[in-house]
Amino acid sequence: MRPGALAIFAKTIGLSRVKTRLAISTGTLFAQEFYSLSLGAVEEVAAALRTETGGAVIPYWAVAEEAGRRHVRWNSFPVISTGDGGLGPRLHTVYSGRLKEHGYVMMIGTDSPLLTPALLKEAMLKLSAFPDSAVIGPCPDGGFYLFAARIPVPENVWTSVEYSARSTLKELTGSLKRAGIVVRLIRELGDVDTVEDLPALLGGLRELEKRLPEQERLYRWLHKHHKVFKP
Repeated sequence: MRPGALAIFAKTIGLSRVKTRLAISTGTLFAQEFYSLSLGAVEEVAAALRTETGGAVIPYWAVAEEAGRRHVRWNSFPVISTGDGGLGPRLHTVYSGRLKEHGYVMMIGTDSPLLTPALLKEAMLKLSAFPDSAVIGPCPDGGFYLFAARIPVPENVWTSVEYSARSTLKELTGSLKRAGIVVRLIRELGDVDTVEDLPALLGGLRELEKRLPEQERLYRWLHKHHKVFKP
């Protein structure tokens, strides 16, 4: 079987605004620093997965900006284009493009630093057990942190969904089912969109059985700045 692809959707600081909803409450500099640390944690998880699978999973940076794709920050993995438009068209571009070259495609963002190689492997095992299904990792806020599949997904499945909404996961699963694609869920995991999400992230990092170095770095940073988001 051809190797799988792990596409990480990312934006380049200085070329795009990042964590805008978080910045409303914390300020731009805090939001940018959090984004950079979260990105580093996700990057390390992806690199660990590549190593642990013996290269059976190839990570990619799916970078939003044309100029950003040449930025030194993205030298760790191959860089691909997300194309233009809203998130729906970009998800379709990345998924369909990687599926032409890989046996399956997983897509994640940079705002779920609680991800672990074990959780990504769980998605891979689920996909292996149900190869004609779509595997989705749900978030408690109604969104999703992971999508994985190995079958074609029509473009209208992606573009019919309202993203960054409480109804996002419900709409996506409904759209997939109307296209005849069965949905399989894995464990729920929180991501970070607003300042209200930070206490749960700090607690989640504290409870991890083993934090990778970049997760440890983020944990210590959050602990240092906890007054910014203390309830």
